[in-house]
Amino acid sequence: MAMVMRGEVVLPADRPTVWAKLNDPVALKNCVGLIESMQRSGDDSYDFVVRVKLGPLGVAFRGKIVLSHVDPLVGYRINAEGEGGIAGHAGGFADVALSDRGEGTLLVYAVQVDLGGRLAAMGARAMDGVAQKAADRFFAGFARECLK
Repeated sequence: MAMVMRGEVVLPADRPTVWAKLNDPVALKNCVGLIESMQRSGDDSYDFVVRVKLGPLGVAFRGKIVLSHVDPLVGYRINAEGEGGIAGHAGGFADVALSDRGEGTLLVYAVQVDLGGRLAAMGARAMDGVAQKAADRFFAGFARECLK
């Protein structure tokens, strides 16, 4: 099952600050709240463990993030794959683009996630709600991180 989500947010910081925070595992961990661990495993790659609650299921996803099409201060593609054991697996990508907007930075994103296993069986409507809630939480936390 594939899910697609698009959006944009104006962040209260200049582009160099936003770019630095987007590439800082500690900042990302702080703003998501679901990341148990995230460690650099290469120049443009990270290993992660994320804990999420999906209905009655508490699931730990272990996976890898690889950055591609990196254009400093402008954007990149985040490629991710994760395995959640009995819950299933997820993989996909997010395209992120930055531009100046007034006193801040406009971040535009497009995400495509493919789900398998029990996650896919939960259905698109349930997962769309979870995904939108996660995106809202991320950007609220990320805006706070950009102000630090």
